[in-house]
Amino acid sequence: MMISILRAPNTEGVRVPDVVDDSALVKTTGTDENDNEIVEWVEYRFPGDDTIVHRSAHLTLKKWPEGMTGIAQPLGDNDRG
Repeated sequence: MMISILRAPNTEGVRVPDVVDDSALVKTTGTDENDNEIVEWVEYRFPGDDTIVHRSAHLTLKKWPEGMTGIAQPLGDNDRG
């Protein structure tokens, strides 16, 4: 699978996007969970380097946050018959 990454800044100080095969990277995953949410993340680094070149995260709400009622509804909570 190809992964989009940002390379180190070039001579103008601009971080250049690139695409690298994930087999060339070290993948780290993690999760954190509490009463309200589950967070899952994936990070990619080049071998021997601690610099993260790609990170993605996914947040799953377990319950609707207090004070949000009436502002928006979770998917599936639609009262329109």
